[in-house]
Amino acid sequence: MSALMLANMVPSFTGGDTGPDIGVSFKTLEQVGRLGRWRDNELVCIARCKMVGAVHDFAWWDDDVAAAATLSEFKYLALKRFDTEPLIFKMERFLNARQKADEEVRSFASRLRILGTTTLASSDSQDPVKASLPREILA
Repeated sequence: MSALMLANMVPSFTGGDTGPDIGVSFKTLEQVGRLGRWRDNELVCIARCKMVGAVHDFAWWDDDVAAAATLSEFKYLALKRFDTEPLIFKMERFLNARQKADEEVRSFASRLRILGTTTLASSDSQDPVKASLPREILA
């Protein structure tokens, strides 16, 4: 699969209510990056290119972001800036998720996984125990 086709699989992040939130955007980028065997500097470049609208200036003109050499650095700065919903609200939504009466099991499982990913995406931690928690919960 060509790099251009893979890059088209990564959604743009607008910073608004339309499209995926910042956590889901990075999870998708990382998954597609693994598929395309992209290097870290390529992931940073694609992440910058996928930031459009109001967040474009952040990706291209913020001095700290411009200095980010790795995806981890770029992701940390982007999450710090755009992931503004308190973790407690995300956790509450995740823990209170219930299958709807007319919802198929697979649809509910997919919705729950997305909620979990969104909830735990901002919990990147330097502590190895805390860092492994999201992987264990969502495995």
